[in-house]
Amino acid sequence: MSWFNSIRRLLGLKQADKGPPDTTCDKISQTSFIKSNQAAEPLTGDLTQFPGTKPSAPKQQIIIGLDFGTAFTKVVISEVRISHAVPFMSDKYGNPYLLLSALKVNSNGECSFGHDARSSGQLVTNLKMKLLQGCASKDDLVNIIAFLALVLRHCRLWLMENHRLTYEGKYLDWYVNVGLPTDSYHDEALTATYHKVVTAAWALSIIPDAVTIHCAHKILSCIERGERLLDEDCVNLQDRLIFAETIGLFPEFVAQVTGYVRSPLRKQDLHLMIDVGAGTIDISVFNVFESEGEHRFPIFAKALRPLGTYYLMRHRAEKVRNDVVYQ
Repeated sequence: MSWFNSIRRLLGLKQADKGPPDTTCDKISQTSFIKSNQAAEPLTGDLTQFPGTKPSAPKQQIIIGLDFGTAFTKVVISEVRISHAVPFMSDKYGNPYLLLSALKVNSNGECSFGHDARSSGQLVTNLKMKLLQGCASKDDLVNIIAFLALVLRHCRLWLMENHRLTYEGKYLDWYVNVGLPTDSYHDEALTATYHKVVTAAWALSIIPDAVTIHCAHKILSCIERGERLLDEDCVNLQDRLIFAETIGLFPEFVAQVTGYVRSPLRKQDLHLMIDVGAGTIDISVFNVFESEGEHRFPIFAKALRPLGTYYLMRHRAEKVRNDVVYQ
C-alpha cells in the first residue's frame, strides 16, 4: 500500500463492498459509561449495531482511528461529515481524551482499564514497549488484545449512546485504522503482528461476557492455528466480526501529516514535523500546496527511531545509579 492510498483510507474515501451482517442484542452491560435514553432499548459495549437494525437499512461507514501509544491511547471516530474525539471519562491527567495505556487484571483474569480506581488487580504497564523492541511474547500480545478490546467496546458504546439520534436506523459499517510505529511499508513482521492483535481484539470485544485474559489467549491461539475465532457458544456472534480489509494499518507519520494538512492550522510551503512520544521520535519532511482546489502534500523524507521520553528517563536513571555505584 502506498502512502497516498493510506491517506485516502484515513479520509474515508475507500468504500466497502462486503455485505452487512444482521445483529440484534439487548443485554444490559456493566461497561456503560453514560445512561442511555430511558425510552430506548439499552445499549452495550459488545454491540456493533443498534438493537433491531436490519441488513436492508441504509449503510453508514464509521471509521475508528486508533492511536495506540506507549504512554496514552487516543481514539477518533469519523465518517464523511464529521469526526468525534472519544473521551474516556478520566480527568486524572487533565485531558479526558487521553487513556492511560495500561491494563488491570484481577485474580479471576477479568480486565479493566488501568486508570479505573474502582477496580482492583495487577497493573500491567508498558504494553507497547515490547512491540517497539521486537521482543513481544504471546503473553504480551494477550495483554494488548485485552486492552484494545476494552477500548473498542468503549468507543462503540460511546458513539451509539451519544449519537443515537444520528445513527439509529442505519447499518453501521465499521472500519478500524491503526498507526504502525514504523517509517516503512515493508515491515511485514510488524504489520502481521498488528493485524493479528487488532483482529483478536475486535473478536474479544463483541463477546457479551467480561473481557478476560483467558478468552484473549484463546482467541489469539485460534488465529495462530487458523481456526474459527469464536467457539460454538458464540456462533451467533460470527456476523459481528470484521473483515480483514476493514482493518487499515499504515505508518503513523501518514496520520500525523494528514491530520495537520486537514486542520485549519495548515500553512503552505515546506514543513518539518517532529513528534516526540514516550517510545519513539517520528520525523517527516513534506510540502503543502494547493492545486486544482485541493491541498497536496508530497512527503519527501520520514524517519522513526526508538528515542522517546521513556528511553530518556531510563538512560537518566541508569546514569544516576552508575554514578552512585562508582562514587
